[in-house]
Amino acid sequence: MKKKDLRKIYLKKRNELTTSQIEKKSLSITHLLIENKLLYGKKFIHTYLHFSSEVSTLPLINCLERSRKKIVVSKTSSTSKKMHHFIYDSQNIIRGSWGIPEPNGGMPVETEHIEAVIVPLLTLDKKGFRVGYGKGIYDHFLGVCRTTVSKIGLSFFDPCDRIEDVEPHDIPLDYLVTPRRIWSFDHI
Repeated sequence: MKKKDLRKIYLKKRNELTTSQIEKKSLSITHLLIENKLLYGKKFIHTYLHFSSEVSTLPLINCLERSRKKIVVSKTSSTSKKMHHFIYDSQNIIRGSWGIPEPNGGMPVETEHIEAVIVPLLTLDKKGFRVGYGKGIYDHFLGVCRTTVSKIGLSFFDPCDRIEDVEPHDIPLDYLVTPRRIWSFDHI
C-alpha cells in the first residue's frame, strides 16, 4: 500500500483505541523495551512527547529518569522544520505550533550526543520503513544523527507487509516495539 492510504488506515485504528487501551498497551511496550535492554549502555536517549492517540512515552520517560539517563526532547521550528534538542524537564513543556508537546527552551543537546531515538510513527513495514505524518522531519533528523544511533519505533500494531512508495530519503528503523514483541530489521 501507499503511505497516504496506510496513514489513513492506521490513524483510524489508533483513534479507535480507548484511553484505557492506550495506557495499558503503552505500559506493555515500555516494559518490553526496558526488559530487552534495547537502551542498555545508552546515556542520551531522544524521545518524542506523545499527543493524541500515539503510544504514550510517559512510562518510558519515568523509567529513564529513575535510571539516570539523559532524556532528550525536541522543539521543531514550524518554518524550517528543523529540530532543536533539549534535556527533558517536565516543568518546561508547552504545546507547540502543531499542538504537540515540546520543550520551551532549556539545556541544549547537540545531535552527535544522541545514542538512541524513540521515533513516532503510524505504521512500519517489515523492512523497517515507517509511515509518519508526512512532513519528513524525523527522516531529516535521523539523517544527521551519527550512524550508530539506535532507531526504535513504538506501535500498538505489528508492521504492515510493505510500503510501496518508499523514497531514497526514507531512513529505516532498527527496531519496532509493540505490546507483544520486538521486531528487528536488518538493513544490510
